[in-house]
Amino acid sequence: MSRTLHDIAHIRTGDKGPLTTISVTCYEATDFPLLAAGLTTELAARFLGERIVAVESRYELPELATVHLVCRREATDTVNTSLYLDRHGKTLGSTLYEIPLV
Repeated sequence: MSRTLHDIAHIRTGDKGPLTTISVTCYEATDFPLLAAGLTTELAARFLGERIVAVESRYELPELATVHLVCRREATDTVNTSLYLDRHGKTLGSTLYEIPLV
């Protein structure tokens, strides 16, 4: 049976100017190795698509069963200047829920 990120984790997203931070935290700490192996910067960038320029940093926090991503958005895509409905990028992380895990 294949599993998705949605099956093992929840996501919180925040913004700081042209940066969006995405924290993906496992419901169960025992699933952290699956998350750490499955959520790569390349895969996250592919799922986030044109809404980001790049996933600049990726941090593993095993004691919290969390992977934290820092994504750069276009300079014109900030909370004060964005033309997107989701100006804060709060729902941006939800696009990662469909990432398949092996």
